[in-house]
Amino acid sequence: MTQARAPPLARAAHSATGRPRDMTRRFTRQQLRAGSALVAIDNEVFDVSGFLHEHPGGADVLLAAAGGDASECFRRVGHSEDALQRRARLRLGEMAEAERWPPPPPPAAAAPDEPDAPAAALLSACGPPLLLAALAVLVYGYLLP
Repeated sequence: MTQARAPPLARAAHSATGRPRDMTRRFTRQQLRAGSALVAIDNEVFDVSGFLHEHPGGADVLLAAAGGDASECFRRVGHSEDALQRRARLRLGEMAEAERWPPPPPPAAAAPDEPDAPAAALLSACGPPLLLAALAVLVYGYLLP
């Protein structure tokens, strides 16, 4: 009589040495692509199939990222604390060690002597009209008592 193997998550929580086993489910890229709505964000795997119609950006955004690494898209959009908590509830596991995507490069820091681009653009667009308005107020105040 052959003994059936228990599924990986149903096995004992401790190894023969008494140390706790890692109970995290590992996914390969092939398994990720085979899932209906599985996405990887920072090498963690999420099942977003039950969240498709609730997603503020629409189901198309999630389906376009399904089966692949959605880390860059997720970071680019920015998400609320509520969204991050909801994401944690959708987590199934993580990518297998050999299947992980490389970590993103750190954000480029602006040089200390380099002005902030948006602030510089705003100043160059609004600066001249503000100076003219200030000059007009001064002239009006001194010439017309």
